[in-house]
Amino acid sequence: MKNILFYLHHRKALVFFIVVMSFAVNTLSAQGSRQNPLIGTWQFDAQSSFAQRDQKVKDHFVRNPAMKVRVESAYIGKKIKFSNDGSYYQILANGVESLGKWKVEGNTLVIVSPNGTEYKFLFQLSGSMLLISTIQNGTESIVMVPNQYFNRI
Repeated sequence: MKNILFYLHHRKALVFFIVVMSFAVNTLSAQGSRQNPLIGTWQFDAQSSFAQRDQKVKDHFVRNPAMKVRVESAYIGKKIKFSNDGSYYQILANGVESLGKWKVEGNTLVIVSPNGTEYKFLFQLSGSMLLISTIQNGTESIVMVPNQYFNRI
């Protein structure tokens, strides 16, 4: 009888160990397969982005309508792609392409150009919408589109 109880006790312990290990392996597997939510292709949302321009930029565009057309035509239709391997691709509506690498540091998106120059932006994700904001320290010129909104496509 003692042997049977010993056997059952060890069998329960073995089953418990297998269940715990299976749970741990599945959890690690799920964490390893999680993708960064930035991965994918994003389309520029002109209406949301242009609505948040600085008043100085709006006034400048009123005085220079040709510049407004040139700037907006470059942004409208803009697409960016973040790949799982860390590569970054951007194409503007006027056909200008940019390549590089990307990484996330907290809530900062870092884009690294092929020559090694780093560009840092704040970003926020909300469902299928991405906001990329230029970090301004007050010393550079005014950014034409400081808050760029994108929709996942």
